[in-house]
Amino acid sequence: MEEVKLHEDGQVHLTSDPLKGIPFEYIEEDLSNRSDLILKCNPVHKKVPVCVHAGKPIREAMMSNPLLPSDPYDGAVDRFWAKFAEDKGIVTWSMYRTSGEEQQKAIKNSLELLKNIEEHALGQKEFFGRKRIGIIDIALGWGL
Repeated sequence: MEEVKLHEDGQVHLTSDPLKGIPFEYIEEDLSNRSDLILKCNPVHKKVPVCVHAGKPIREAMMSNPLLPSDPYDGAVDRFWAKFAEDKGIVTWSMYRTSGEEQQKAIKNSLELLKNIEEHALGQKEFFGRKRIGIIDIALGWGL
């Protein structure tokens, strides 16, 4: 396995959770004197945490808030609902592009679609992505 290095500032970040079970070298960074490696790996924000795998940085957002769950079944369910939003999003947008009887039909179809999503995708969860925002929340928020 390639070497993994985690550069942090000594504070607790969300990055430690995804690294469970993966051996890595912890490197504490002095934020008042950022290392050349931090400046090279994160040239735009110059922030930590930065995870470096095989000499290549992994973006911090992808480590701290992955859009898909790590469980394969949950990931498949999320991909299904994201595709559903992509395919069915036109139904809700048709409310704005029609008028009269056509618009009433579009409103009825949109309400049925939203009820279906609420019952089957959201259920009792706070977010579609379970405990935090995930790919379904983004897909449904954008598409519908």
